[in-house]
Amino acid sequence: MKKFIYLSLLAATPAFADSIEIRYEAKLTSMYYADCNGYSSYGSCNSWTNTNLTSSSFFNGQAVSVGQIFSGRYIYDTNATLSGISSDGFQAIYSNAVKLSGISIGEISLPSELLPSTGTSSLSVVNNRNGYDSLFIQGLFSGADWFAISNFFLMDSRNNMFSSFDIPSSLDYSNLNANSYQFAFLRKSDGDQLQMAGTFTSVRFSPAVPEPTSLALACIGLLLVSPKTQERMKALGYKIRGAGGL
Repeated sequence: MKKFIYLSLLAATPAFADSIEIRYEAKLTSMYYADCNGYSSYGSCNSWTNTNLTSSSFFNGQAVSVGQIFSGRYIYDTNATLSGISSDGFQAIYSNAVKLSGISIGEISLPSELLPSTGTSSLSVVNNRNGYDSLFIQGLFSGADWFAISNFFLMDSRNNMFSSFDIPSSLDYSNLNANSYQFAFLRKSDGDQLQMAGTFTSVRFSPAVPEPTSLALACIGLLLVSPKTQERMKALGYKIRGAGGL
């Protein structure tokens, strides 16, 4: 039983050694409601009627307004495996790099029980496409009747941001000359959408650290393999293999 607990704790402790966290704040600058005309059972819409808004409670009655400052974060793995290169040869796509995506805007906070993360967010590095570099991160959320997508975009039209397709561990946001953020909700039952756009007020890159609960699990795991614990486990008949292995 002790052996099972130890292995379970190791599995539950996330690896953050090669992960970067982006925390950002942005100002919501525009919003419109897209009323779907002719939504099909296959999940496609023939056309929309768009209405510009200054505020909305489209998503589950939770209010959001133009002019609000919102915040969010991503955690991504700098050692993620390359998924592919675009057909023009200037964009590298890492479909499994993003480990966490979250946003808080007005009364809305995601992921949530109603709209959890899909776990399929992606990251792209663009190097010298038509003279510009860019970093693009996409977060996806999906529930029973809702779908949401967040698009994080930083660009340098001077081609100074990247010299390769490596995932960046940091960027000097002050040197970039373009940025944008888009966020959209889709109601699956009728195809209606709420589209929002904003501009960043701050973007910070830093090494990712475990959440407090994960740190607690890690500490417990370390206690289980301390020298004194190993001696006690040997006395109980456990075999210690290697550096703290069972």
